Amino acid sequence: MHEPWHELVPVLVLLMAGLAAITGSRWLRLSPIVGYIVFGTAIGGHGLGWVQENETTALLAELGVVFLLFDIGMHFSLRRLWETRGEVFGLGPLQVVLSGGAFTLGLWLLGTDPLVATLAGTALGLSSTAVVSQVIAERRMEASPVTRSALAVLVIQDIAAIAVLILLASQGSSSEAGPGIAAAMGAAALKAALAFGGAMLLRRFAVGPIFALLGKTRQREAVTITALLLVLAAAALTSWLGLSLTLGAFLAGMMLADTKMHHVVQSELQPFRGLLLSFFFLTIGMSLDPGAMLGSLHWTLLALAACLSIKLVTVAAAAVLGGADRARAVRLAFLVTQGSEFAFVVLASYAVTEALGARLHGALLTSIVLSLIVTPWLATAGDRLALWLTRQQVKPDRCRDTDLKAVQPTVIAGLSTAGRRVAAGFEAHRVPYVVVEKDYESFTRGLSEGFPMVFGDLADLGFVEAISMADRPMIVLPELDLGLAQRVHPLVQQRFPGLVRLGGVLDPSDADAFAAIGGHAVVMRTEPIGLDLAAEALRRHRIDSARIAEWLVSQQAEVDEAEPISSIKRASLAERVPAAEIKQA
Repeated sequence: MHEPWHELVPVLVLLMAGLAAITGSRWLRLSPIVGYIVFGTAIGGHGLGWVQENETTALLAELGVVFLLFDIGMHFSLRRLWETRGEVFGLGPLQVVLSGGAFTLGLWLLGTDPLVATLAGTALGLSSTAVVSQVIAERRMEASPVTRSALAVLVIQDIAAIAVLILLASQGSSSEAGPGIAAAMGAAALKAALAFGGAMLLRRFAVGPIFALLGKTRQREAVTITALLLVLAAAALTSWLGLSLTLGAFLAGMMLADTKMHHVVQSELQPFRGLLLSFFFLTIGMSLDPGAMLGSLHWTLLALAACLSIKLVTVAAAAVLGGADRARAVRLAFLVTQGSEFAFVVLASYAVTEALGARLHGALLTSIVLSLIVTPWLATAGDRLALWLTRQQVKPDRCRDTDLKAVQPTVIAGLSTAGRRVAAGFEAHRVPYVVVEKDYESFTRGLSEGFPMVFGDLADLGFVEAISMADRPMIVLPELDLGLAQRVHPLVQQRFPGLVRLGGVLDPSDADAFAAIGGHAVVMRTEPIGLDLAAEALRRHRIDSARIAEWLVSQQAEVDEAEPISSIKRASLAERVPAAEIKQA
């Protein structure tokens, strides 16, 4: 007699393992992906044997990948893609070609079938969006130009991952290349293009209006159900067309990316994504054999060293060819050198597993896990190496050799936390600026991260005259020194009558005092600090209020990776910052 509880046991074990994994990884300050894979190995058939791979675990794992691609599609706005087109269409494709090409060549030289080598090599050349985002959030690097470059690379990598998944689905379980496979891949590409075009039409004429109507009803359950229906229906449709489930999920996310409800949908579906994605990584761990991995540990370490070396060299080369200096290229390379969650998806396919062979397949899987573990230490090493390179290039006695009159018009006084936030706003909206920093350590660190920096003291009249402050429209003072501002006020009034002085303060009384001497003060009340100051600086550069509000919400969403907030809180932030308390003369 069939007992229903037998079907629930694997799910219960997976849930308990997922809870233990997320708790342990947070305690050890590791990526949750690592925790899931380790605990999956422990409970799988090669470990304690508590769960065996079956149709149920396979379905849960595939749904996890579906929601991962949906979440990526939600961040894939065509408008934002166009706004950052310089790095997205320059650095991103160059990195994918160089890294993927190097891995493909290596696998081909090892005797792997050319088609499988291309698919697996491209996947190995990708980086982990989840891990990179976690490192950026933990280090408060959201405002850094290096972060902008990393995100541009990750966007193109996501597109490449979709292409790999489509090609993988088109070849089925066969790894033999030939005219039949080429025709199948061509047909798959045509179907994918038609699916993309159909998704854009649906977004314009159906999805957008439907979710706008749901927003007016204020029924969050209806929004959640409709979003789930859209994801699963799109995935089912692309699967029916002979493409992958994941392409449909990605297109569903794209259809919602530019709607006003996308933050609400993202927060509502986040629990589904997190839960099902944990099942996917647990099943990856279940497929690993610890005994075999220990028996071929030297091959695993060799694979890890090769993978990290290839990524470091190719990413740095792509950055330098894209116009970055050595320090910025080094920071970027060490930040995105780890393997990708998509590599697990590709390596888990039957065709790739059979073509690679048990030894190489196991070594590559384990090396990807290890690369995720060492990412924080690699990022730290990259920071230190980039700082060393910058200090070798820029000595204190040569810092004034910069053509000071050629620097950009708006000045940010110092690269404090709030100053970084203002710089991020200017970067996002293409507002020319320069950061003037009097502390040499902060100056070199800012240079190594890619900020436009000038070394000097704004309290030095000779320096202020040298940078033609009289010709500049605005100076932003993220950490306003009220006493200094009051002392130099007569001189500023005489020599720079048209200069707008925008300062950030924490005490409303300081704002009143700064307003009394002709300044404009923003009482900084938001978290992260400096967002309201950045918003006011952008408004004074005549940036559209709707664009500013959208940027504010995206900034809050990025910095809250480690401490998620509700969509209601995000919406209130966008409403509150434009109304920030401004004291001016």
